[in-house]
Amino acid sequence: MVFSNLVGYKDPVSSRSRHPILACRLVNQHWKSVVESVMERAIISFFKKLDSETDSLDEKSRIEIIESIIPSLSLKMPNGHPFTFKFQNLWCPRFLQNFQEGNPFPFKSLQIGPYVESRPKSYFSTSVFEFMVGWNLGHHLTSFTLCCCYCMTPYHFKLLFQEMPNLKALKICEVTLIIANENFPDKFQLPSLPQLKVLQLSNNEAHSDSDKYLDPTVMNIWIANVYGKTLTHLQINEDFSFARDKFPNLTNLKIVAGNKTFKNSECLPLERLSITVDTYDYDGDWLDEVEVEVEIPDLTPFLERLAPTLVRLELTGNCTSDGIQYEASDIDSGKPVIVLPLLKFFLCPFPLNDREKVAIKRCFLRRFPALEKLEFTTGFRSADVETGRGKITDFLARENFWAVCEKLKSIQVFGCTYVKTQFV
Repeated sequence: MVFSNLVGYKDPVSSRSRHPILACRLVNQHWKSVVESVMERAIISFFKKLDSETDSLDEKSRIEIIESIIPSLSLKMPNGHPFTFKFQNLWCPRFLQNFQEGNPFPFKSLQIGPYVESRPKSYFSTSVFEFMVGWNLGHHLTSFTLCCCYCMTPYHFKLLFQEMPNLKALKICEVTLIIANENFPDKFQLPSLPQLKVLQLSNNEAHSDSDKYLDPTVMNIWIANVYGKTLTHLQINEDFSFARDKFPNLTNLKIVAGNKTFKNSECLPLERLSITVDTYDYDGDWLDEVEVEVEIPDLTPFLERLAPTLVRLELTGNCTSDGIQYEASDIDSGKPVIVLPLLKFFLCPFPLNDREKVAIKRCFLRRFPALEKLEFTTGFRSADVETGRGKITDFLARENFWAVCEKLKSIQVFGCTYVKTQFV
């Protein structure tokens, strides 16, 4: 318990001092074993957050501390344009030159990337694969992050993953995959990762090394489908269909809004669903609003298929004023309303007009009889929303969300919490 509390400790005097849990490892072998076990659980829990945007300030501070003590190695930036070189070399601390066996780092986690142009002090350059294979480091890892890498190939992934058979959590972000084989991915096999439970895939893309067009989303979909059967947590910024037999154990899913996911995905055992709206295309330009809308008539049938298990629903992320399009056309058709009996938490953007206020109640809240907490966020709406406390109080009193959800305990608006007794 003491070590668990120590994980989130932050030195109030110096942000540059060594974290005290590192010193605890040096007391004796028993303390070392306990600390490493505690830190492994804390780091895996950090991965399971799936870049959550609903954490409290204390939890966000704890996450920042955990991120800061995960070992990280930078990649060496060769000369020339990024797309003219191969992913291969990284900067290693000098002590690794004489390292013999075991895990050279304090915890079973490692981040590789991004690139840096200058050599860090007391570091030497070596091949990524010599580093992973030569020191047998990958076998000690239970979590791994690869970020900001250019010119990865499917073969690079195969080499890396086969050295990390004990992975429980994997994050790949801002990685560019270069594909030469026209039969990709059908004839390219990745090694098995039987313990992998958490997978985060964000802002990655794929390119052909020829002039042939290649769907830039193919990389994320390829990796997710390969490892889907063991996953319990998945974050992916692609729109694709989820089949129950490929993701039989998936309980936590964070996706970028997409009608293909809503229309074609089968019933999944999800307990938490987070839907974000990506307002950037692959060239970093703003997308037109029409391209990022979530249509409620497409979303609600998908939610109905999740009704037996869903506990948390989050509509969040980069939302423009019309980023989430509330539609209530199906409500007036006389169809019976299918409720989500277990859903206790619902987050959505703050309503900006009467149509959105009505739709929140009619399309969502009346489907959530067990709802205990409702949270409103701004997204990119902060410039359009007046956040005066008095006006928010008037808004909550006027809308009376408690009348729709009788079990509702609290409503959070822009970080302030309100309870029913304030409005009696």
